[in-house]
Amino acid sequence: MNAYDDLLLSYLMNEMPKMYTARQERTPEFPAVNVMSNGEKMIVEAELPGVDPEKIKIHLLEDTLTIEGCRTIQTVSNVTYHRRERANGAFRKVVKLAFPVDQDKVEAQYQDGILTITLPRMVKDKPKQIKITVA
Repeated sequence: MNAYDDLLLSYLMNEMPKMYTARQERTPEFPAVNVMSNGEKMIVEAELPGVDPEKIKIHLLEDTLTIEGCRTIQTVSNVTYHRRERANGAFRKVVKLAFPVDQDKVEAQYQDGILTITLPRMVKDKPKQIKITVA
């Protein structure tokens, strides 16, 4: 091994455990979402436990859906946190849509901490099957 290899090995031995630990303890992006479609509509489900649905804002602009709000989690004083994975504070989630949607028919429901947004596909954007006539 040469000096470069020694330096690289030393760096990896010292820094890799730190990077792995930092990656493990990083809070997952909030809120977690599932996005699905069946050709007729898209459905976006967002996990928002503890968020007041009155304080959630949903915006739709062209092919972009944005979900915004704030979640406040009570912190306990006089304790040492060893792990904090529950996101606290303002959040913003942006979802690119797979096709144009009919904005007038979009619906949103909130139940048991799950926000479900149904986005129907625009009629003019749906594929049209052409019937073949035999002459």
